Amino acid sequence: MRLTKLFLLLLLLLPAGVANANTESPDTIALQRVESHKTQKVRGEHMVEFNFVGDLPESSDTIYRNVLVWVDNLLTLNPETEQTGEELLSAKEMVAKHQKAFIKDSKADIIEMCKYMEEEDNAPRLSFSYDITISVAHETKKYITFRAETYFYTGGAHGGQAFAYATFQKNNGALLTWDDLFLQNKKSTLSSLIVFGLQKYFGVPSYADMKERLIIDQEYTRNTFPLPAGNPGLLSDGVRVQYASYEIAPYAAGSPMTTIPYAKLRGCWTKKALNLLK
Repeated sequence: MRLTKLFLLLLLLLPAGVANANTESPDTIALQRVESHKTQKVRGEHMVEFNFVGDLPESSDTIYRNVLVWVDNLLTLNPETEQTGEELLSAKEMVAKHQKAFIKDSKADIIEMCKYMEEEDNAPRLSFSYDITISVAHETKKYITFRAETYFYTGGAHGGQAFAYATFQKNNGALLTWDDLFLQNKKSTLSSLIVFGLQKYFGVPSYADMKERLIIDQEYTRNTFPLPAGNPGLLSDGVRVQYASYEIAPYAAGSPMTTIPYAKLRGCWTKKALNLLK
């Protein structure tokens, strides 16, 4: 089902877009509110709904391109709608494209499912939905961090909620990765700090207790615990570490996360990170 594909896509929010020459960092990035709401009935009683609200760059040029590529990756449920950096649409055009694709694909899925429910006495009313909100989580003169919150239901026992963060360097638009921010020889320190934060998230006193709640390889230790496949988020109070649903724990655990205070990460930063955080 496309529900599973979306979880996988959220795990693959890796750097994308084009590299740009360094320019002077703007004090702020010009954003526009983009909204898209569409509800459509299918065969009278079933429903498809798409809702998008986001503060997105007004331009698709230079430093803004990678932000829009990141949003495009978030919205892409059907690989046929994926676009490359060279043919990037404006924010409004991009959202409209994905709305149309979601409505079309969901209608087709519902119609197909109805074929198997026609003979059922108590066939359920199907209601497929995709809701996404993108906002600015934090901004300085040197970088801007976006937060995406998504809820979707495309069949199955339950819907899914997901969160994602992405921080962009303002002077060139680069999407900052874990390797950009943290020294390789300090990754074990970072992992241990993440584990400490996740123990609080799960409400358990020890790493051994937390491992019983996870679905990842039990061979991971406190110092080798895997980083999220998604990106780090630089916030006002620390670095947000956000895992996707099913990435390290069952669905019932939600989307595990923790925020590591900047003070605890002294000695772990790359030169690039230190320059950004000045």
